[in-house]
Amino acid sequence: MPGTKNDPKFSVTMLFDKKQDLAAIKKAIKAAKVAKFGEDPKKWPEGIKSPVKDGDGPAGIAKKTGKPMEGYAGHWVVAASTGETSPPGVVDRNGEEILKASDFYAGCYARAYVYAYVWEFPKSPKLTAWALF
Repeated sequence: MPGTKNDPKFSVTMLFDKKQDLAAIKKAIKAAKVAKFGEDPKKWPEGIKSPVKDGDGPAGIAKKTGKPMEGYAGHWVVAASTGETSPPGVVDRNGEEILKASDFYAGCYARAYVYAYVWEFPKSPKLTAWALF
């Protein structure tokens, strides 16, 4: 079934220092909610999950080992993904396409173009998510 969490995908996990201003991210999240549910927050469904997670909380703990993940403490965690049929473009600082996977690896500093949207999955809560471009 398309859209299941087992479908192959491209993904990135972004870490933002908690001292950083996330106003632009918060604005995009709100805009996604407004686009889906309208201007009045009182009319939005309860329990919409945020895509911004606390690296000092459960988002910073490895599910397999139960141990804290390196670099997550003191950071906000934001994950973005896209399906395998829509691979994101990956370029270097000069705008040249990165062709070798070894040139983009875990721990790289990068800029990401993402799109916030509200996602509804059958039998699960609504959440605000990020699509990776």
